[in-house]
Formats: sequence, C-alpha cells, structure tokens
Amino acid sequence: MSGRTEQEWQAYLLRNEIIDNEDERVNRLQVVGLLKSLIPSFNRQCIQENMPKRTDFTCQLVPFGSYGLGSHIKGADIDLVLLAPVVVRRKDFFNFLPNLLRAQPTVDNAIDVITNANVPIIKCKIDGIQIDISFVRLGLPTVPPDINLLDNHLLERLEQSCRSSMDGPRVNQYTLEKVAKADRSSFLTALQAIKHWASQRLLYGKPMGYLNGSAWTLLLLRSYQLMRFGDTAQQSPVPDQSEPPIDCTLLLIDFFQRWANWQWPEPVMFSKMMPMASENDVPQRFQDTTEFMNDLMPIITPCYPASSAAPNVTNSTLNVIRNELFRAAAILTQPASPDVVKDRFFKPASFLGSYIHFIQVTVSSETLRSHGFWGRSMQYKLPRLVSLLEEVENIDWAQPLTTVHSAQLQYNTEYNKVLIKKGQEPIPDDVGLVVCPGTLLVSYFLIGLEISDEAKRQQAKINIAPAMDAFNNMINTGKRGKHDMDVNVHLSLVNRRAVDTIMKYPRNA
Repeated sequence: MSGRTEQEWQAYLLRNEIIDNEDERVNRLQVVGLLKSLIPSFNRQCIQENMPKRTDFTCQLVPFGSYGLGSHIKGADIDLVLLAPVVVRRKDFFNFLPNLLRAQPTVDNAIDVITNANVPIIKCKIDGIQIDISFVRLGLPTVPPDINLLDNHLLERLEQSCRSSMDGPRVNQYTLEKVAKADRSSFLTALQAIKHWASQRLLYGKPMGYLNGSAWTLLLLRSYQLMRFGDTAQQSPVPDQSEPPIDCTLLLIDFFQRWANWQWPEPVMFSKMMPMASENDVPQRFQDTTEFMNDLMPIITPCYPASSAAPNVTNSTLNVIRNELFRAAAILTQPASPDVVKDRFFKPASFLGSYIHFIQVTVSSETLRSHGFWGRSMQYKLPRLVSLLEEVENIDWAQPLTTVHSAQLQYNTEYNKVLIKKGQEPIPDDVGLVVCPGTLLVSYFLIGLEISDEAKRQQAKINIAPAMDAFNNMINTGKRGKHDMDVNVHLSLVNRRAVDTIMKYPRNA
C-alpha cells in the first residue's frame, strides 16, 4: 500500500463507529468546557477557606491521556489534571470540586472521591462520559495557561502523589512536541487504529500483563522517530516541519513489523541515557539501573523520573502480544482491498475458541465497596497467577482475558451461596433446604491454558494444583481490612461451556 491513506483509515474508523462522530466530538468539547467553567468558583472557595495573601492566582484544568493527545476512540474516558498553585491544598480539591460538580444538572450524582490511591482522583460521569480528575499542587504562586510541563523544576519539592499525577500530562506534551505538525493527523489516526486493534485482539490492559494506551503510544512514537530520523532519533531531534507528511499505513506497517521482531527485553528508550532531573546529574545507562531488571517488555517513559510503561508483562502475555503483532504485520502487507485488509486487521479475537482448558477466578463479596476494590485489585494480582502457571510442566502459556465479567446473584439457601462462591450456578429449585436468602456480588476472571503439543499427543495429566495453592496462599495471607472481610476468592479449572456462561454476564465498565 502506498500514498496518502490517512483519509481511508479515518473514514473506516468513522463508518464503523470506532471513533467519535461530529456530534460526539462537540459533546466532549462541551463537557470539558463545563468543567473548566467551574474553576473560577473553585478559586473563590479556596480564597474564602484559606485567606491567602495573594488572591489573583489561577488554576489550570488540563486534559491529558488519549483525549488530551487527540487519539481517543469512542466511549473513552476523559482524563484531566487540575494544576493548582501552592495556596491551594489537596483537601480543597476534594472538598470543593465534588460539590461544584454535584450542582451541575448534566453531572451524574454518583461522584466517586478516591483518596487512597497512587494517583488520587475524582471520578464522575457527565453526559454519559466517564471523567477522571487528578490534582497537582505546584510550588508556584499561580499557574499560567501556557505552562511548560516538561520543565523539571516543577517537580521540585512535590509530594509523591503529585509527581505521579504529572507523569501522564508530561508524556503527552513530550509526544506532541516530537511529532511534526504535518505528521500529527496521520500519527493520531494510526494510534486510534492501534488502540482499537489492541482492544479487539484482547491486548489492552496494563494490570493484566498487557499494554495500556500510554505504552502503545510510546511504541508508536518510537517507531515514528526511527522512520523519520533513523538511529539519530536516540537524540530525540525536533521534527523538521518542512518534511512531507508521513503515510498512515506505512507507519502502521513499520510499527507492527518493528515490535514483532524486537529482541525483548531490549529496552525501548527515547535517549541513550536514562532521563535526568537536570543537566548536572550524572548520566545513567539503562544497564546500570536495577528497577527494570525484571521487566520482560521494558518501555521506558521519556520524562524524568523514568518508569516502565508495561511493568506487568509476563512470558505468556509477551508471547500473545508478539504473535498478534506478527499477525497484524502480515495482514497489513497482504494484497487485498483496503477495506478487506482493515476488516481482517480488526477482527475480534476468540478467547473461547482459542483454548479448551481455562482457570476461573471467582471473587465474591457482600458489599459494593468490597466488590469494587477487589474487582480492581485482582487485575493486578492475576499476573502472579499467570507466572505460577507458566512454571507448570506441559503448559506453554497462560492467557488472561482482559475483560472482567460481573453479576449480582441471589441465593435462597446456604448451599446455593457456597455454589456461587465456587463460581458455579445456583440450583433453581432447592426445596427441602433451610431458607437463608441473600445476594452476592461476583466478578469472574478467566485464564486460557495452552497445553504443549507433546502433552496433547500423550494425553498427559497436568498438575496445576501447586500453582493454584500458591496463589490461594498469597491471597489469603495478604492483609485484609475490616471493609473486605466478606470477600471470598475461589480458583477452579473449567471448560468452554462454563466460560461461555460467564462471558454472557455483563462486562465491568
């Protein structure tokens, strides 16, 4: 394929409702406009509460992530960060902004304030769009609208949660600055295609051992730089704006071929040395660091302090990702009409059809609080189970399903309650047993097992009990709080029929 193919990709994505149409685009702009309109009221409440000497300060509400970059697909969240001057405190953010949001008629009443997280956020929905707002208290008297987020001096004396909240916005600005304006539309269209492809092929999810939007973005940026500048891209040159626009399809082909053949765990970096806080720091090579030594797919973020964009990748998920990269590269280079190529490229992966044996992790609880917390935290625990299964003889790999299915199941006897906790369906007519009605909130996590060809031929028995016991011990010996004593975790080996039943339950949002 050659020529200017960006329009073909955009038309396909729009026609298949993968990206926003014009009305949805305008709606997102209006939602962000509404949020920004709340900032003057927020400032006034902070002044009344704190009575600072300087009252002419301003805060800035900055979109980042896929929406801030312009690479979001339909239904994506909008991530924003409130950049505040030193006179505004974190407790002001959590005390005042939620009340301002509740006063808006288009804001859903279910506003979630999450304070005990690495990146504390306020979550809400506006016109059906999920909004996540984080907070950074900068050591500045006021925050200008043209603030340079790549200035490392902004990180000085910041508390850790604020530093963490700066990572995404800083990488966004870095990305936009490294892509020539003439190439930006093709770059963002290619990124939208990659994100939808990753979702369709069950590869989108950092907690489960795959890659999230940030990691896919960094891989595309590195591919773009190497296409444009060759090896000199290690110095991250500023793009020459006079260059002719890059072709979207050729960029995608380079992306899939490059990373399918990459010699992982060779690191993906944007400079020869690790990012530094200042020019006075002693340069450090990747090989001399210790924090990434166990990473199987080290994609190093380009801004200080450097972190791994894909820290949970296991041997199994790396194998799945690599196979899918090869598949995509082959499809994009095959001789077929553009629409046929795109249909094959985006064809959804069949998790159910790919495996015969599955591990089912059933997490049940009696309260919404426990259900929400364990539904999130179990995703981060699952790579450990995958690593344990990789050690089992005759298992080639174990693929965790990126989607989590949940159900609210009612029982009328203690026996049925036990069945639900074990991930089984309750008996509909359990007459003769003691009536004990109740409801359990259940989340189901699934892992497909690929058995070795030799074991299949010999019909060998595979002993996964030690791996399951080790994972159970890890879960049960972990620290439990008073709010999650109602949680039960059960592991079981299941067949396609059981998995098919579970996959009919609603997906977690």
